[in-house]
Amino acid sequence: MKASINHWHCAAKTVIIAMTAVVFTACSTDSEDNATRVYPVVCPIEPEQPMLKTRSNVDDATYDRLATFFMMAFDDARKTGSDGRRIGFFGQLTDEVEACYLITSVEDFKAVYYGDRMLPEVDFERYSVLVGRSYSTDSRESLGNYTYNLVDEGDHYRLPVNILRNVNPSLVYTQEIGDLFYWDVFPKVESKPVLMERRVVEKVIDEDQSAQAAGMLQLRGSNWVLTGYTDRDSVAHQVGSGWGDSRYTISFLADGTMQGKIGANSIGARYLLSPWKACLASGDGLRFVGWFALTDGFTTLVLETGADATDAYFGSHLWEMEFFDVNEYDLTLSDSRGQKFSFRDASLFRDASLK
Repeated sequence: MKASINHWHCAAKTVIIAMTAVVFTACSTDSEDNATRVYPVVCPIEPEQPMLKTRSNVDDATYDRLATFFMMAFDDARKTGSDGRRIGFFGQLTDEVEACYLITSVEDFKAVYYGDRMLPEVDFERYSVLVGRSYSTDSRESLGNYTYNLVDEGDHYRLPVNILRNVNPSLVYTQEIGDLFYWDVFPKVESKPVLMERRVVEKVIDEDQSAQAAGMLQLRGSNWVLTGYTDRDSVAHQVGSGWGDSRYTISFLADGTMQGKIGANSIGARYLLSPWKACLASGDGLRFVGWFALTDGFTTLVLETGADATDAYFGSHLWEMEFFDVNEYDLTLSDSRGQKFSFRDASLFRDASLK
């Protein structure tokens, strides 16, 4: 018998929104000046499911255990048993019931999960886990969230959940109710009821998401300006007081090459990307996340005075990026070790030198 747990089935009003849609600075010899250094980079093998960590304030081991567990448990929940019944993650739920749970203890976890997999180890003195289920009315709909945020309303939390509906007229789709499972993990929060706020946002998404995501990266010929980065020690650094610095830019061309500069040096490479999710950015803009790699990278080696730590870090670690997250105005490149470079569309800056 399952232990009892305080949980809330949320049946909020649905709102539909339609919208169209390397260190270069300390050269040891004069012979290296104005030379080119080549970086052979191997494109990473794509895993079966994305394991991109979305929260820097959760330790890697905990996040990986939860990601692996939910990936398998949600897959189990969609399968039908030999008796023709589908128990699901939360037990028997009717098609259009919304379930959301804030798990703050092992007992809570056991009460919520009806499957037979071993529960992942979580330090509930440090963390709280969110798990829920919404639904799609046809195959055009998917979850529009990339992360989930609990909004403290005093006696309860409000949980905005976006449903992304693809209204591309050329899309072929089937009309059936489907499971949309989601999860997240936070530093420990107070246990309160959770009221889910379901919202449907309509967007036109191409069948070839790679081309659509690449189109965003290419920015109509504009540059991406570096505004900050997070190093391997999870220390965040602002660049240009967070507004960006015209000495550090990259741009992506339609021929599959990347060009950029780090101070007086030019950099270049070929880029590869494979989007695995279309979702919503702030302001309901379209956003793509997925795998990313730079290959055949090179940089010139121009001796430069007055270089700083940003020159060294950007030049050394840009080539290690494995994931991209792009919308119309912002780009983040990151890796599985927590390194991250943040960029902004140069056309948004007043300083003409950034464009």
